[in-house]
Order: sequence, then structure tokens, then C-alpha cells
Amino acid sequence: NNKILSFEQVSSSAELEKKFFSKNDLFHIQFGIVPYYPYPTIGVGSTFVIRSSNVFKSYSDNLIDRSFEKLKVDKDLFCNIQYQLQKPPCYVFATQPYRKKQEGELLQTLSKAGIGRNIWIKYHPRELELYSNFSTVENLFSMENILVITRTSSLVVELFARGIPYACYIDDKDLDLDQGEVSKIDDPVTFANLDELIVSIKNINDYIDSFKEWRNVKLKDYLGD
Repeated sequence: NNKILSFEQVSSSAELEKKFFSKNDLFHIQFGIVPYYPYPTIGVGSTFVIRSSNVFKSYSDNLIDRSFEKLKVDKDLFCNIQYQLQKPPCYVFATQPYRKKQEGELLQTLSKAGIGRNIWIKYHPRELELYSNFSTVENLFSMENILVITRTSSLVVELFARGIPYACYIDDKDLDLDQGEVSKIDDPVTFANLDELIVSIKNINDYIDSFKEWRNVKLKDYLGD
């Protein structure tokens, strides 16, 4: 009996929409995957469900007027690392629908750096094909031995769960963006220097070992006791 006017999970408009809904006697239903970290706009007065023990403590201590719960999840939800070091890597670049000039320059630099025989493109759901000289990924998760390169995509949340290695590049214009629990600026999977990113993913065996070690530490925090 209610019409869905709009749906937004992550942006700042989510909080405004829900306030409008409540004032006008409308209802909303929030859809989303099991969160790996809490979005800061989930619901007016709703409970944040948090996987990370460290994040749970930090949010509970600093946001005392909000409600938080620690999520207990079986370790089998997380896949083993989907990468075989003895096979050549397949690099996939996941686009984002903003600052396209800078993105194009980044993609061309990666392509010319000789990190692999070719780079595939995974387009953001809100984008059409823009880079005609690159092959397009239709189903990212059906590919084998991939390393995904992206900028600030929430795609890394799912990659983390599926055990697919990734690397994030954040330039000086994006340093203030919240990368979330699985791609913070001080993590070994996130780079603010393009040369360091290129060197790291060229040394793919060392990078994959580093990714595995870092992910195992993260999983211990998520799964708790």
C-alpha cells in the first residue's frame, strides 16, 4: 500500500530521505548485503550491525546516542584466496562514475606500464562503455586469477569476501574519501602514489602474499572469538 519514492543506501541523501519519509507517514525498507563495516547513514535511530570488533568498540565509544550490535558470522562466509601464483595474472580495472578525465589518464598509465599483456575493464553499473581499446568484463566473478584495480569502489567489499585480490589507487583529490574497512588509506592494498602501485602489482607474487597476510589479520578482527 506504499509507493517506493527512492532508494539510496550509502550517500548523505539517505538520512534526509528517511527523515522525510517519517514526517510524511511513509515507510521505507532498506536492502543491503551483510555489512563488513557500518555505513554512517543507515537509518534514523536504527541499529548499526558491525562485523569488525575494533570498529564496534570505536563506534560504541564515540557515538553513544546510537545503537550498535556485533555481528557473529561463520568463517565459511569468507572464501579462500582465489589466486594461483604459478599462473599469469589477469588485470581488471573497475571504473567509477566521477572524475573521468583523471580516470582515463590513470588507465592509460597502467596500460603503458607493462603490468600485463592486457587490462580488462569492469564498468560501474551506472556507466556505458567508454574505453573502446580495452576488452570488457561481462561477469567479473567468472574470471580466473584476476587482480582488480580500482579507485574508491565499494566493489572491494565483495572482492574481500570472495578472496579476490585487489588494489586501490587514491590520488590527492580523493584522499579525504572514506574507504571503509577493507581499503583504508594506510592499508597495503591502497596506494596514494601511482609509481608504488605499479611496482607492487608488477611484483605480483609478493603482492599476493602481502594481500593474504593482511586479509588474514582483518578476518580475525571480523570473526572475533
